[in-house]
Amino acid sequence: MSMDLTLYLRGGARLTANYIKSDVIDAVNFTDLGVEAGGISQVAADGRTVYNEEYTQNIVMSNTSKGGMESFTLSIDKQFDNGVNAFASYTSVDSDSLWDGSQARAQSLYRGTARADALTPSLGESAWNTDHRLIAGLDYVMNEGSRKATTFSLFWNAQSGRPYSYTWRRYSLFDYDDNVLAYIPGAGDPNVVYSGVSEARVLDHINKLGLSGYAGSIVPRNVGNADYYRSLDMRIAQEIPGFMDDDKFTIYFDAVNILNFFNDSEGLRYYKGSTQEILETDGLDDQGRWIITGTRDESSFIDFNSSSYRFQLGFSYEF
Repeated sequence: MSMDLTLYLRGGARLTANYIKSDVIDAVNFTDLGVEAGGISQVAADGRTVYNEEYTQNIVMSNTSKGGMESFTLSIDKQFDNGVNAFASYTSVDSDSLWDGSQARAQSLYRGTARADALTPSLGESAWNTDHRLIAGLDYVMNEGSRKATTFSLFWNAQSGRPYSYTWRRYSLFDYDDNVLAYIPGAGDPNVVYSGVSEARVLDHINKLGLSGYAGSIVPRNVGNADYYRSLDMRIAQEIPGFMDDDKFTIYFDAVNILNFFNDSEGLRYYKGSTQEILETDGLDDQGRWIITGTRDESSFIDFNSSSYRFQLGFSYEF
């Protein structure tokens, strides 16, 4: 379903609103038949099931109708009489999926999606979702209408970072040891015991991560977000008459992510992977309680391809 609304405002500005909603019909689903056949080993105090077999490679693909997407976009643009054109647009997207499609093979997709246990994938924010994005642009054309027009352009982009999941450190329930969603303990939590680390330290760590609101539950998939990314691009284009009356050369100079050129701490895009291991564990005790042994800080790295400034000079010929 989609809806569009366009309003023409006084002064020549145009305001556009767009809403899109889509539901999943036949998305792919995965089940390891050997895990269920192997039986249950233990039910953890937080409610998740631990199976005797973590991973048997007996992957069956089926379909699921779980998941969907909603997006809303609000845009405004205006052309001025002095050769200036400007626009701005904001988009909000909420996209949910059962599996994160980040691998090429069924086995990798099954093992690589963070979840509570082997056979219980949870509906969560898509790993490819961009919650918020704001773009704006400005063009200024000199000598417009002539065969020697000069155009100065700026393009601004700001967007939220990619989602990621909070997981246990090196603990496996379905082959991969960094994709088991962590349980977030609260004060005096009966579902955990501590070994080599104090409750106060763990709770302080959780509070700094902003996860205290999930205390007493398994943290949902992909509730974390990498840092916002902001960039500014510039183009200068000069038109020159061609060999024939209707032909023209265009010479252009692009400065991509120009903020990084002036300040090497600006225009950086940070990436945190699909998971962040935040708590260390020795697994479950005989009562199904998590044995928490330490904390882990989040880590991130810079996507240098998106974070570096670039200059390029080129030309085109239209005839």
